[in-house]
Amino acid sequence: MDLDPGKAIFTDEVTVRELQNLDLIKHSPGIFQELVTKAYEIRATVIDKKIFGVKIRSQDKEETKLDWRKASLDIEYEAIDLAKDLEEKILIFMKKFGLIYSSMDFIVTPDGRYIFLESNPGGQYMWAEAATGLPITAALADALTTNG
Repeated sequence: MDLDPGKAIFTDEVTVRELQNLDLIKHSPGIFQELVTKAYEIRATVIDKKIFGVKIRSQDKEETKLDWRKASLDIEYEAIDLAKDLEEKILIFMKKFGLIYSSMDFIVTPDGRYIFLESNPGGQYMWAEAATGLPITAALADALTTNG
């Protein structure tokens, strides 16, 4: 991995050698996590109590296996219903943090486990709506007029 100062990088594997030179990221945040084998990824856009699930087929192409954003226009997306227990956990999370909107990212492992990556209360959703036809904007407008 090329770690030039001042350059943004996508998610990538980090070696011990690279970790020894953390001065390269001293002016920006670094997030490190264990490498998790993926079957696919999920973006859950949550608006009020509505959850819009999108399956991200990141493992279909070599260049998107670690970070689907590297070639986001070249992979397939599909609207999916999330497992009921995952939906319940998402809604509990939303309530505990007082959120009405969030974009949540998950990894689904080959054995079907869900690995939570993040909740972004200002995350993008238009790409998911464009790729799947999910009525996310309409749900957001409804939430703003109902809760606002």
